[in-house]
Amino acid sequence: AFASLVAFGLARFDTQSLLFRFQKLLGFLSPGLVGAFVLGIFTRRANAFGVFVGAGVSFLLVYVLAFYTSVNFYLYAVLGIPTAVLVGYGASLCRPVATLPPPDVLWRWK
Repeated sequence: AFASLVAFGLARFDTQSLLFRFQKLLGFLSPGLVGAFVLGIFTRRANAFGVFVGAGVSFLLVYVLAFYTSVNFYLYAVLGIPTAVLVGYGASLCRPVATLPPPDVLWRWK
């Protein structure tokens, strides 16, 4: 039953392949997630507020690129990830630093 629904959807929306649709979906959703990962791994100043703002702005940018321009979907990530990182870091700088837990709670290299 599921395969029949997928086949119907592919025929209805004139899709060449399911892989094409999957790649387009990943290009649409992943820039905000990758930007959040980059902020969390490579910066100490990033906070949850900045990550959410960066991911949201990245999602809006990719939405505009997808539906209002003729940009190829392979460029969604190329434009969305730096947007998420830069906007997220900037938004993190605008928000006050949260107090950190005691040093014995955090794991770090010695």
